[in-house]
Amino acid sequence: MNGSPHPHGFAGNDAMLLVTAGGKQNHKTIGAMAPTPMLDKSPYLKQVMAAFNTIAGRTRLMRLQGGANVTEHADTNYYWHDHVRIHVPIITHPSVEFLCDGMSIHMPPGESFIFDTWRLHDVINHEKMARVHLVFDTVGTPAFWNMATQGTDLIASEQNQSGQSSTFVPFDPDAAPELAFEQHNAQVVMTPGEVDLLCREIGEQLDSTPSGAAEAATQFTRILDHHRHAWRSLYAVNGTTRETLGQYMHLLQQLRRSLQPFVSLRLASNTMSAADVAQSWLIAPALNPDLAEVPISINTTNNTVSPTVSLPNKEPEHTTRILDRPVFILAAPRSGSSLLFETLKQSDDLFSLGGEAHGVFESIPALHPASRGYTSNRLTAQDAATDITRHLRMRFVQGARNNQGKLFLQIPASHRPSHIRFIEKTPKNSLRIPFLSTLFPDALFIHLVRDPCANIASIIEAWMSQKFITYPDLPEPMELEDCQTHGWSLLLTDGWRTYRNKCIADVAAFQWASAHNTILADLKDIPDNRMCRVEYESFLHDPAQELKRLCQFIGVPFSGSITQLAFDSLPHSRFTLTPPEPDKWRSREQEIMRVLPRLKDLIKQLSCADTTL
Repeated sequence: MNGSPHPHGFAGNDAMLLVTAGGKQNHKTIGAMAPTPMLDKSPYLKQVMAAFNTIAGRTRLMRLQGGANVTEHADTNYYWHDHVRIHVPIITHPSVEFLCDGMSIHMPPGESFIFDTWRLHDVINHEKMARVHLVFDTVGTPAFWNMATQGTDLIASEQNQSGQSSTFVPFDPDAAPELAFEQHNAQVVMTPGEVDLLCREIGEQLDSTPSGAAEAATQFTRILDHHRHAWRSLYAVNGTTRETLGQYMHLLQQLRRSLQPFVSLRLASNTMSAADVAQSWLIAPALNPDLAEVPISINTTNNTVSPTVSLPNKEPEHTTRILDRPVFILAAPRSGSSLLFETLKQSDDLFSLGGEAHGVFESIPALHPASRGYTSNRLTAQDAATDITRHLRMRFVQGARNNQGKLFLQIPASHRPSHIRFIEKTPKNSLRIPFLSTLFPDALFIHLVRDPCANIASIIEAWMSQKFITYPDLPEPMELEDCQTHGWSLLLTDGWRTYRNKCIADVAAFQWASAHNTILADLKDIPDNRMCRVEYESFLHDPAQELKRLCQFIGVPFSGSITQLAFDSLPHSRFTLTPPEPDKWRSREQEIMRVLPRLKDLIKQLSCADTTL
């Protein structure tokens, strides 16, 4: 199927949209829900949905490509306060792992599952085949909740497997069930009762255990109490008249200002920022343009919360001690870094997040490009503030898993290594070297270089596929001359706005050159013993030799799982679009030859294997 990219641009995640706001191509959570043409063409899926006897909210067929993962997150926006998500596995494999609040299960086909999306959760597809689930959001009905209570509570189940007898839904070619679609899921002005409920829920979940957090939690609760009492008194006198509406908006302005000093106060249940959740629940609905037209004077740059996180006031000592010489792969997009990373992380001595750390970095508002007007993914030493440094170290330790997929912190203390040799890759690292080096002064860097013709052709292919959109909602629309796109794909580099109306080959060459120019400039400040160059073609030609050299550089044994992989045929990367073949780039030779001359000096600097110049 041709999928819609994930709303946060996670690679390897896409969806077929079945029920959306207005029945349009979007991932909105607010607005009247309606079926898309794809649901109308899927009579059996309608019958499956009807079997739950509930109201249909946002519904998708969600695909997780082989080897991909969903970055750990919690769903904290207003929509999720009263919705539950139903998972119906369709295509899956026993090795697909779903983790929620520290618990791991596999969701087999033939059953359906609900879970607490408020808790931290993620999914890892360890298999090569794609996983496809019908994912169905709903507020529920009495019949649905009666059905849910008859299911198996996997938290209480020792085996973490339901064993519950399932009801098969046979396809009836004559059946045409009428589904009920939610029409009202938010309002501009909340009733005092709803404001009371939301304020109390947030206040009850505050984490007051860190040093200094108890006093902050007390002050935060007072702010919420003042807001709910103030609104109830206004509502009691005038209801929702136009005059009261203006006063309500003024209260939201006051609340937003009052919340700002508490961004580091977190919720005990999922570590999310209490201030961000309060803004999402109490303020964001009033700002949503899909609701009734109301004059709004609140100025905000981001009306949604997910995925934002709280930052710790103090870093546990063990995170500094555990992380030892983390390894970062530096590369232009589509240069083979996924294959190199997936191969190296098979080492018995290396830990990783399992996938790329996009969500970990950009869950911190100050590190998201939106905080700097979407100029680029560039991060420097000045961005490595103390609280950010603490948070990232903690997240790397918390998410680190070995080549068997087992979390470091879940390994029994008696068998747990004293330190972590950690490896991470994302093309965005090419623009973050000063930041990473400040964060980890002992970090090691592997600079991967691929033949420019093949690399640029692969970047073009990625843009054309629309499967690598990283920023779907940029301030300015993308209007490439020869590629229809719904956002910016891959690396966001400084100066991207001048390429919004150019040909896709120009954009691809720009991204390739920007990545390598920045890497070369920043590595001048890194000691030679902390960096290493790898040519992608050499890695493919003699993987055993290159892996042996890289293991020596990293300081881990060339033995165990990685040696077996080195002497076997290397598997395709999980993000491979089409099977690799010699000179595949020549299908785009004319486009590439047009842009290649402007890259001549950089190609010579990199000593790339190139016979065209």
